[in-house]
Amino acid sequence: MTERVQRLRRPIGFFAVLTLALGVTAFITRDQWLWSVQSDSVEFEVPEAPELEVETPDERLFRIDIEQSLATYRVAERLVGNENVAEGSTSAIAGDIIINTADTSASTVGTIVINVETFTSDSSLRDKRLRHDYLESNHFRFVEFSTTEIGGLPDQIVEGTPYELTLTGDLTVKETTAPVTFTGPATLQGDTLTASMTATIELATFDAGPISIAGLATSGETADLVFDLVAVSDADAPEIDDITVDPEITDDDPNSSFSAAVQPVLEQNCASCHVAGGPGHATFALETAGDAAEVASGLKLVTESRYMPGWLASDESVPFHDDRSLSADELAAIADWADAGGTLDVPADTPIIPSEQILADVRRDIVMRGEPYAGDPEVPDDYNCQVYDPQITETSYVTRFEFEPDQKEVVHHAVVFLATANMADEAAARDAETEAPGWTCYGLADLNSTDEGARVDQVMGWAPGLQPAVMPEGSGLKMEPGDFLVVQLHLHYDHEAPLDSSAMVLQMATEEELADGPLDSVVTTRYLGPAEIPCVEGDPNPLCDRELAYANVIERFGAFAGAIPLGLNRLCGVTPEDFAHMNQGTASSSCDLNVTRPGEIVSLLGHMHELGSWMRMTLNPGTPEERILLDIPVWSFEWQLTYSPVESIVLDGDDVIRLECGWDRSLQPGADLGYVMWAEGTGDEMCYSTISTRTPAE
Repeated sequence: MTERVQRLRRPIGFFAVLTLALGVTAFITRDQWLWSVQSDSVEFEVPEAPELEVETPDERLFRIDIEQSLATYRVAERLVGNENVAEGSTSAIAGDIIINTADTSASTVGTIVINVETFTSDSSLRDKRLRHDYLESNHFRFVEFSTTEIGGLPDQIVEGTPYELTLTGDLTVKETTAPVTFTGPATLQGDTLTASMTATIELATFDAGPISIAGLATSGETADLVFDLVAVSDADAPEIDDITVDPEITDDDPNSSFSAAVQPVLEQNCASCHVAGGPGHATFALETAGDAAEVASGLKLVTESRYMPGWLASDESVPFHDDRSLSADELAAIADWADAGGTLDVPADTPIIPSEQILADVRRDIVMRGEPYAGDPEVPDDYNCQVYDPQITETSYVTRFEFEPDQKEVVHHAVVFLATANMADEAAARDAETEAPGWTCYGLADLNSTDEGARVDQVMGWAPGLQPAVMPEGSGLKMEPGDFLVVQLHLHYDHEAPLDSSAMVLQMATEEELADGPLDSVVTTRYLGPAEIPCVEGDPNPLCDRELAYANVIERFGAFAGAIPLGLNRLCGVTPEDFAHMNQGTASSSCDLNVTRPGEIVSLLGHMHELGSWMRMTLNPGTPEERILLDIPVWSFEWQLTYSPVESIVLDGDDVIRLECGWDRSLQPGADLGYVMWAEGTGDEMCYSTISTRTPAE
């Protein structure tokens, strides 16, 4: 079959969920995990601060000495259940100070500049997380403090005497400037001025926290920023060139357990995703022994906490294929190696080779590319739909398919739908509403035709790290003449909105595969439960009033979004009053749902947002046939997977699926969310699952 490349006619989408229906590996949010095993190489760039000039004989200029000064942050942290204070420092700090010996009130503290990209703590994982997600130091390398007022200066400075000073001014972090006051002692001794000044800042003020990584770490709402300064009279800041903060990697330790105990674990459980050719290679690489040694302590942390490899299902679930959870012995091997210093007994450039290749190939029978689209950087989350029309003229089956993002830095996720031919006119009308390609879409791609037989089904989802969707042998995604795909792109803009033209690649069943007749059909069914999470008692946020919160959902996402919480509550036989007592920070819901599409289970998926705490799917609860299909005792927004049962489990029309979801507001400390209900935004919530089933050909 020859490749067919088509420029699309344009857009479509569903709930802004990060789901995948037919894949078999991680469905992950790239921006939230990119930091974890990236190279730790950071350029040590000395910041340039505005230079002050002496104008009278009574003024003395002091310049911060980078070799003797430090900027330090301290923040309360709960790391894998343990309370401690995280501390990171950098000597990349610069600034000038002028002391007027005749009139101390005329003294000046110039702008102090810090290179925050070089903050280093006892955890490389923490450092990367701060740099990438919270300080965004790849875009905003420097933090500045500009003093507007100095308090506590004596009328006359006595050398060797410490004076308790206050420096009031403006702190700029990323794109936010806010007032901050530093306090602490300062001492003049000869040609040297020393000071230790501390300010307590609200992390949320500067969009730098609080930090919350489900299953791994949370932080307090405030942090201390400390300047330990040594400024030398008439001294230029030392020039430091070509310095990095890479840890030294040794590969000559004969007592290291790396090659015998650790490398096999990485090759069996990690390398398939994170070496060249793996689905996770675009976001981080774990290609050599040196890569592993560089983050040895971090590998111990994320494996012991079971944050990685991403596998949320507990042993109460049915057995699944591709179980990546580590055994107690494997966890101990990594921990012992890291505790011994993470040294190597092989050269640092020794390749880490995956034990098996899991990335599926997709024959490029049909390639469809969207019309170039760019949103507005002032609207950071853009949901755009386009029609991807494979121009099917006879009953056909898609056996493998893959979404190919164009602008990977802004394509956050994609959801793909199959729409029937009699919805084409409605899709064209939606597309014509604006000059830009496609339309803004929520719900079932915002296509709501009532024509007989009109249908929109979710068929797959994509997020960084997801491999192509592969139908079980002898089955496929059935498409009738005129059926088309609708791709909803969630585009997340940081600073720019480049033109995106992402593609869908389809592998179609061959004549040989169809020689014995039609293939079995794989379909995906959503099983949804209510999401109603009242505020903690006493919360003053006006949106804690459910009526106001409900109106806010409609204002943000339209009338269809408002119908969802009402419909789910009615479907599951509950009202908002049933959740009113859940006002201490946690909430949960349960709903029994009839199986609507019988067949053999191909895969299971659960989905919630960042308040998600736990989830469970149970088949025929309370009966002798009860089975827990999927149990996730500790939910993580960052690791969303599909799970494929090892054994054959066949659903029929008399079966019931119980979907249960739990939420915990403490997972997002400092978030002022109001009453949370089912809606599209990351700050909203869902109780969402899918079951993909295989049904015999008719």
